Amino acid sequence: MSIISLSASYMPFVIILCLFILFFFVWRRITKYVFSKLIYSREFTDEGVFEGDCTVLEETLINPTAFPIFFAEAEAYVYKELEFADYIPEMDKNMQFMISRFTLMPFMKVKRRHNINCKKRGFYRLETAELWKGKKSRYVESCASIYTYPRTLDSGMIPSPLSYLQGNYLTSRRLISDPFSFAGIRDYRFGDSLASVNFKATAKAPVTDYSSIKVNSREFCSNRNIMIYLNFQTDNNEPIPAGVYASLMENAISFACHIIFEALKEGYKVGFAANSRNIDGSISTRMPMLSGNDHYIELLKCLSLLGVQAGASVLSLFEKDIGDCVSCTEFYIMTAMINEEISEKIGMLERNTNTVNIIRLDRMLLTKE
Repeated sequence: MSIISLSASYMPFVIILCLFILFFFVWRRITKYVFSKLIYSREFTDEGVFEGDCTVLEETLINPTAFPIFFAEAEAYVYKELEFADYIPEMDKNMQFMISRFTLMPFMKVKRRHNINCKKRGFYRLETAELWKGKKSRYVESCASIYTYPRTLDSGMIPSPLSYLQGNYLTSRRLISDPFSFAGIRDYRFGDSLASVNFKATAKAPVTDYSSIKVNSREFCSNRNIMIYLNFQTDNNEPIPAGVYASLMENAISFACHIIFEALKEGYKVGFAANSRNIDGSISTRMPMLSGNDHYIELLKCLSLLGVQAGASVLSLFEKDIGDCVSCTEFYIMTAMINEEISEKIGMLERNTNTVNIIRLDRMLLTKE
């Protein structure tokens, strides 16, 4: 057999090998191109939920190219306070490591949902994620944030000072609706007049029953103003253990949240101030006295950002309202201590025709479940 005939017999194998090598390098270039074009994002389905409630973290991966990609991975760290369903985090670590694997056909979008249980009050923000394909990786901005509002209180856990809000009246609704105000749009409730129906908002959504009809929500005419102070300072002569202090302040924040809800539900104007060192770095917090559902959401966010460490002096909270000559306001001061300086400021508030109610945190019989 001649050399020429021997070479001719191996020629098909050589051609196949060359084509395979060419295909391999071309496919690597295509995969690299597709990987660079992948679009990854994530978001929570809720802006905020109460402590102990569940939400959904939704991941979205889009392949905008005409080529498929197989076994891509998205890796990220998630706070352990955002607990995944059917997963028990390691107690000695502050973050959880999650991996999502995807296979995408051309022009395909994949959405993946993860059930999340928000275990602790706070504000949680996820910044970046890392995409992997083989040994290649790249970081992508995929911001997702959620507020975890203070936990709700059972009726048996509500202390007696809440009775200040109830009063003695003959009617369940002791406020008059203000026809010139606008506090948003809500679902129809039995008793709403035809004049309150928002026909434009109703027409944008399919109407299946009476509750699908949208009506204008109005503010209420009331001169009852409520200001809540939450003091994070304690008596240096009677220190509180760190664990007990954290539990006490968490209970106090939940109690303040309950007072805010009850007051705003009746249409009152509610403000809030605290002297805590907060998540955003500030050393105090103040919200103006307003009413309405939007203000309630802002107050919930404010409570979510509170830390459990004292910041500014509690006297600075009093001085602001005393300097502004605030009058005809009901003050609720939640504190674990009362000294001469605080008593003096309380007297100045009362002389401005205000009512001051003291809620002693060290006497609250709240226990964390």
